[in-house]
Amino acid sequence: METRVSYTLVGLFVIVLTFAVIGAGLYLGGDIRTTPHRDFALYMDESVAGLNVSAPVRYHGVDVGRVQGISLNPEHPDEVRVVISVEEGVPVGRETVATIRSQGLTGISFIELSGSTTEPVTPDPRAGDTLPEITTTPSFGARVEQTVDEALGVMSVIADEVRDLLREENRERVSRLLHNAEILSGNLADSTGELDQTVARVNRLLEQGNQTAERLPDSMDRLDATLDRWAGLADDLGETGEALGTLATRGETTLIDLNQSVIPELGTLLYDIQRLSRDLDRTLEEFSDEPQMLIYGRQPIPPGPGEEAR
Repeated sequence: METRVSYTLVGLFVIVLTFAVIGAGLYLGGDIRTTPHRDFALYMDESVAGLNVSAPVRYHGVDVGRVQGISLNPEHPDEVRVVISVEEGVPVGRETVATIRSQGLTGISFIELSGSTTEPVTPDPRAGDTLPEITTTPSFGARVEQTVDEALGVMSVIADEVRDLLREENRERVSRLLHNAEILSGNLADSTGELDQTVARVNRLLEQGNQTAERLPDSMDRLDATLDRWAGLADDLGETGEALGTLATRGETTLIDLNQSVIPELGTLLYDIQRLSRDLDRTLEEFSDEPQMLIYGRQPIPPGPGEEAR
């Protein structure tokens, strides 16, 4: 018995399967959605490996668009220009930041948008471009790669320093250092007794210092009392100086009065005494020459030649 096959059903199945494959290809390979959208430009200075055209664009994990194009920046070949299409109504503004992220274990990359506000301001395009530019930040892989590069650089420097440390001359220096340390430890062990004596002397010195510190308050009290006595003496000296000044002023006034009243009279008295002294000297000389004057009185002087007696 021969199997009867309906060629009509087979042909219909093939046609439906063909359209299904074409639809799936169009959905996966391009954006066939009819919702309004806006285009933006991203400039990245890192590798975009794993990011393909039609890759999803997500805003906080929600699909809001697709990647439309990936190319090098003609003006700066070290940059990659990525054009994305985002649905209308998504709050994309100057605060929005774009980052490349990887999806699970598959490694498929997509664009993640974040940092928008409720009333965003449309970002400005870069000079020479017509599409608004969204600011980008390094992806997790780029940050890890940068951190690894820095760590490798530090490890390279450490390796060079260790290599320099292990050179022959440095090994000899380390050996001498260890030998000197051994000698020093031996000397310290030999001088343990002297060290104990030194510690004991230091302890006695500290005890004496403590005793001195305890006596210091009494000494300070005595010093304060002495300073108080000196202050009182200074006050007394000040009062004495004022009294001497007053006395000097009074003495000056007395000397002025003495000079004006007593000195002239004293001069007259001295002049009279002088004159009296001269008269007394003359009288004594006369008595010495003629003692009889005490009995007979003064004798008249005989007239000289040619003089008549009176």
